[in-house]
Amino acid sequence: YSALYRLTHRQWTQSQNCSKSIGLVPKQVKLCKQHLDLMDTVVHASLLAFETCQEQFSKKRWNCSSINAVPQLSKDLLRGRIVS
Repeated sequence: YSALYRLTHRQWTQSQNCSKSIGLVPKQVKLCKQHLDLMDTVVHASLLAFETCQEQFSKKRWNCSSINAVPQLSKDLLRGRIVS
């Protein structure tokens, strides 16, 4: 749901809006269609999470910019291997 922060302008009254949303995987589209009444809250939470991420990491090299790539993350990010 992290990519939804860009969709604060969308009206969540029709289920086809779920299918048209960029960044949702099929399971999320299904949940969206089942719970349209909650989508405004989900989108708002996504926006707050993105803004908070940018604020917290504003002085770091990684500043949440790659969140735009979710869910099309590179294989390195999906692997989940911890490098020490």
